Amino acid sequence: MTTVRRQFSIADGKGGNGLMYRSAMDPRTPWDGGTEFGQDDITLYYNQLKFNSSSVPVALASGIEARLIEAEAAASADDAQTVENIHNELRAAIGLSELDLSGISGEDLLLAHFSERAFWLFSTGHRLGDLRRLVDVYDMMSSSVFPWGPYFKGGEYNPNLKFLVPQSESNNPNYVGCLD
Repeated sequence: MTTVRRQFSIADGKGGNGLMYRSAMDPRTPWDGGTEFGQDDITLYYNQLKFNSSSVPVALASGIEARLIEAEAAASADDAQTVENIHNELRAAIGLSELDLSGISGEDLLLAHFSERAFWLFSTGHRLGDLRRLVDVYDMMSSSVFPWGPYFKGGEYNPNLKFLVPQSESNNPNYVGCLD
């Protein structure tokens, strides 16, 4: 398990566009730590607690995700009231305060929705696809969605939006390229 090896830490606002998963103190993103170093013996390690054991079940689909899909449809139609209603219904179920999306529209409404979606689907593998959708479907600039600038351990965040195809796959005669 990564909790023993301390490999993957919970980020907090990385790369300019990163969400504040730790400092939000949100019950949807449970974590602990910050007292031990990760495997590099330099960076403080913050452990996610959503899946704190290999026996914790992982939902393949949920009612929450279905409601988030409805909220995205409303956000893409610029219907802030429906987006707000859906998110506030979900938030009320776990005791979170209401969102106020009045006066928000267009790209800001989509970003507000996708931020909420990121907290609901924290640590479930949805975030990369969501960020790519913001760029590919909603025509947002990748620099307003993905991390950018210097990486805290040196170098820069990579502007590449797709995984590189490994040589073993590109050598496959049946491989003809990605769909996008």
